[in-house]
Parts: sequence; structure tokens; C-alpha cells
Amino acid sequence: MQILRQPDPKSADFCTCGQFVSDKGGAVHPHRKLDTYVLLFGNSGEYRISQNGTEYRLLPDTYLLLLAEHEHLGTAPCAPGLRHYWAHFFLTGEALLSEGEGEDEAKVLISAPEGGGRPLLIPEYGKVKNRERIRLLLHQLIDTSRTANLYQTELCNSILQMLLMEISDSYIREVTQKEESSRADFTAAQVMEWIRLNACTIRKVSEVGDHFGYNSEYLTTLLKKATNRSLTDHITAGRIEAAKQLLLCSNQSVKEIAYACGFGSDKYFLRVFREKTGLTPGEYRTAYYKMHYNA
Repeated sequence: MQILRQPDPKSADFCTCGQFVSDKGGAVHPHRKLDTYVLLFGNSGEYRISQNGTEYRLLPDTYLLLLAEHEHLGTAPCAPGLRHYWAHFFLTGEALLSEGEGEDEAKVLISAPEGGGRPLLIPEYGKVKNRERIRLLLHQLIDTSRTANLYQTELCNSILQMLLMEISDSYIREVTQKEESSRADFTAAQVMEWIRLNACTIRKVSEVGDHFGYNSEYLTTLLKKATNRSLTDHITAGRIEAAKQLLLCSNQSVKEIAYACGFGSDKYFLRVFREKTGLTPGEYRTAYYKMHYNA
């Protein structure tokens, strides 16, 4: 019989786990420094712990990663009814603690799996969105660690690996969404500014997309998400603003202004201007010319 052995891409070695319960309250986390990492996951109540001078509040559906060889201690007694899960483990691959780019950025543990594979990125503290999945894995980990099985060590390592991967995946997805949202907001701002400067010369909506290398449907979706207004709405608004300036700062006729600002006809210009301002171009010029002149 031939036994096949595959490379082990695990990131962590399981040690022990359980659920901490303090029905009467008053418990305070001990002051210590361990050689293992500890993952805490809040179930009920509040548990206050300081790590390297930063205080964290372990609440339901939040987790805290206590780092190996780092000092941590409790900062206040817990209230009655406290419950949280805990799991001790060693990291098998290379680990690095990233401080983040700003004061508000999370400290992130980066661990490269032994034998290769995608690294784990786990913030020191966070709130999970996939809480039922996390709880299920923690229950499985506790049950497996207490059940006699020929492959108990391997099973516990596998469940622990899945647990850490769930947390890492949730964090990576959140960061990716924020980055995509930030890029989208920046692009929307660029598009709006370009439209403001060129609204009067834009003849087709597709010209905006061509300038930025996107189709007009995508830009409309982008702008609607950012401003609740479509690409066409922004072009029209830019033309109306340009028309207002010409009405107050020139002697051009309404018809001349309509064509200068990109409107196909003076009748269409009249209708749109009244719809957007509540006034006709002539009424706007009469009402605001003196105000503008005396300013």
C-alpha cells in the first residue's frame, strides 16, 4: 500500500480551547504574557482587556487576538452573565504585525502558511459579519477537542485554520470594498468637475465616457450612487449654471445663451431652465441682475 503525503499549508497549530463563563460576574483577565496566540470571541456581556497599552472591549460578535509574547491584562471586573470563547494556538509560518498607515488603522497580523499558500490577515480586534459561521466553527472546535478520535489533532488544526480564514476573509473583503468605494468616489469627483467645466460643449453623453475610458452606463451608475443624480442630470445642471452666469454677466439674448450653453433650442432651454430654477431666463435675469451688479 502506498501512502500519499501532501504538503501541509496550515498557518496554525491548535493547543486548547473552551468557553469562559462568569455567571456571577467580577472576573478580571489575568496579567500575563504567553508564548501562544489566543483568539477570544465575545458571546455575551463585556470583557475589558488591555494589550500593549491599548484597551479593548470584547463584546458579543467581536473578537480579540492576544499576541504571543505580548503583555495583556484585564482592566475592569466583568458584569454577571459574561460568556466568551477562547482558543490557544501557535503560528507555524512567518508572522508579521503591521501597524497600519494611520492612527485609526487596525494592527494586522500577517501570517504566511507553512508550505506556501495565501497569507492570513487578521486585525488585532474586530467585529465579524459572519457571526453564525464563526460560532459554529468554535463549537465544532470545542467538541472535536473533547472527542477521542484518531485524527483529533488534524481535525482541530483544520477547524482552527477554517476559523482564522473566515476572519481573514471578512477583513480582506471589507478592506477591498472600502478601497473600491474610495476609488469610485474619486472617479465620480473627477467626472463631475470635468462636466462642470465642459458641460456647454458636450454634445453626446458618450463623450464623457470616452474621455474617462468608461461607458456612459457605468458612469451613470457611479454618479447615481455618489450623488443620486445621473450623468445627464449633471450635464444639464452644468449647462444651467453656465446659463445663469451669462444671463447676469452678458447682454446676449436668451436664444444666444441657449445655444452657447449646449441646448438644442431656445424653447427646450426655457422649459428646462424653469423646471430647474422655478423662473424663466428673463425672470431670473430681472430678479438677480441688480443683486449681482451691486455685489
